[in-house]
Amino acid sequence: MQCPACGRELVSKIVNELAVDVCEGGCGGVWFNWSEVIRSNGLLPSPAEQQLVVARDEQIVIDHSRRYRCPHCENIAMSRDFSSVLPDLLLNDCPSCGGFWLNGDEVDEIPHHAIPRPEEGGRQPNESRAHRVIQAIHRLCPASCVGGLL
Repeated sequence: MQCPACGRELVSKIVNELAVDVCEGGCGGVWFNWSEVIRSNGLLPSPAEQQLVVARDEQIVIDHSRRYRCPHCENIAMSRDFSSVLPDLLLNDCPSCGGFWLNGDEVDEIPHHAIPRPEEGGRQPNESRAHRVIQAIHRLCPASCVGGLL
C-alpha cells in the first residue's frame, strides 16, 4: 500500500496485538483498518516498551488541503471528517472499506489529550467511529509522542 500523503510504501507494524500500516521514514502517517479499530476496544494500553514509534522525515511537507486516496482501495477518495472528537484533528476515512488515515503530525497530538468523553445526546464513545479511532491510538501510544525525527 502507498502512503496517501507522501507516496511512500507503507510498512506494517504490530503493536499491542493490533496491526497498523505506517509511513515509516516518510510523513509518519498511520493507516487503521476498521477491523483493527474494533479489535482495539477490549485491549489495555500498550506497555511503554511496546508503544508505536514511527520515524518521520521532517523535510517532507504534507498538503493538508489535498483529498487523499484510500491506500487500501486505491481508487476511492477518502472523506474528511472535520467533526472529530478532538480539536484540530482531521480524520480521513474511506467510505468503501471503513479504514482511517491520520497524518503523522496529527497522530503526534493524540497522546497528549485525555480520551474524550461520550458525545452529547446520550451516545456512547463506542458508537462514534472517530471516538473509536482516538481510543485505538491511545492504546498504541498512551503517554508518549508517536513520531521520531530522522
